Amino acid sequence: MLSRKHLAYSFLTVAAVIVAALLALPSFINSDSLRAKLNATIQEQTDGQVHYQQSEFAILPRLSITLTQVEIDFADQMQGSVASVQVYPEFWPLLKGQVRPGRIVLDTPNINLSL
Repeated sequence: MLSRKHLAYSFLTVAAVIVAALLALPSFINSDSLRAKLNATIQEQTDGQVHYQQSEFAILPRLSITLTQVEIDFADQMQGSVASVQVYPEFWPLLKGQVRPGRIVLDTPNINLSL
């Protein structure tokens, strides 16, 4: 059985790792490697492309990723632009390295669909 002292150290270690990861995420979110990975994933799954000018990461009041000036091109199916896209990922899957959007908010979408 763990003593209270060991339990407290374990809790502080986990908390420090989570805080360090959250502090490191903004530089990762704005990295060119993330842009390339995002485009590769989108192109693989939809045969389309998404480009954005800037990305921001926020912890408070709620964990979110915001992409601004987004251009969308999904071959002959959909083209358009969005002033900003806010993605609110689920927290626990992030700890496992998975991004699962819990909510996505589009600001001023201008999208053309070909049916």
